[in-house]
Amino acid sequence: MAKKENPVPKIFFGAVIQSARKAKGLSQQGLADRLGVSRVAVNNWEADNYKPDHDYIPALCRELDITLGDLYSVDDKQSLSPAERRIIGNFRFLTENGKNLIGKVVNDVLDEEIAAQDKYLKENFAIFEVPASMASAGYGSDLLEAPPGYVFLRRNHRNSRADAVIEVTGDSMLPVYRSGDFVYVEYTETAFPGEDVVCTMEGGGIIKRMNSEHKLESLNPDYPFGERGEWDNIRLVGRVLGIVDKADMPDEREKLSLDELFADEIKEFLSLHGGDD
Repeated sequence: MAKKENPVPKIFFGAVIQSARKAKGLSQQGLADRLGVSRVAVNNWEADNYKPDHDYIPALCRELDITLGDLYSVDDKQSLSPAERRIIGNFRFLTENGKNLIGKVVNDVLDEEIAAQDKYLKENFAIFEVPASMASAGYGSDLLEAPPGYVFLRRNHRNSRADAVIEVTGDSMLPVYRSGDFVYVEYTETAFPGEDVVCTMEGGGIIKRMNSEHKLESLNPDYPFGERGEWDNIRLVGRVLGIVDKADMPDEREKLSLDELFADEIKEFLSLHGGDD
C-alpha cells in the first residue's frame, strides 16, 4: 500500500490583506485604484476566493507596507517594520557626513539605552537558589544530594524575604498549590499555625500547612497526611511566602543580559553551594 503523503497546508491571504488595508485607511476601491485592478478583485482576495496574481504581489506589499513574510504569515524576525524601511530608505539619500553623524547618534543612544536597561535589571532582579529536591504535596519526594541551581526573578513583596524557590509536586495541597508550581521559601526552623511550610522527612521533601496544634496537614481531603511519629524524622526547612508568578520571570531579552550582569553573584553562589563554575 502506497504511503499517504501529508497535504501541503493552504495559505490564506485574505485576513492579512484586509487588516493591512484598514490599517492604512484604504477602502477596497482605494486599494484597487492604486493597483489598477477592480474592487471585486480586492474583495475576492480578502474573502480568500482566490489569491492575487504573482505579478501584483510586490505592488500589494508596497501599498500595504507589509513584507512577503507578513503576507504569507511567516514569523520572520529579520524582516523590517514599515518604520524601519522608511528610515533606511531615507538614510540612503544622505551624504557620507550625514550617514556618519546618524551612525554616531544611533550608537550613543544605543549605549544609553543599554546602560539604562542594565541599571533596571540590577535593581529589579535577584538571584534565588533552586534546590535539586522538590517539595511533594503528597508523601515526600526523594531528597537529592546534587548542588542547587539558581534562577533570576523580579523582586516583589512575595519574595523580599525568600531564600529559595522550590517546585511543588503532587495534589495534596490543592486548590492552593498545583503540581508544577514554584514557591518562594524563607529558610527558618520556626513557623506559626496557619502557615504553609516545607519540611524534610524519611520519605523526602514535603509541603504542608501547620495547624493550630502545630501538626502538618494537607489541604486536599482526598490526600490526608495522617499521624506521624518520631521515626519519620520530620524537620522544618522553611515557610512558604507565595507562588512564583509568570510576571516574576524575566523575558527573553532580559535573560540574555542577566548572566553577564550578575557574573560576580553567580560566582559567589556557585562557590558557596559547590556548583560548577
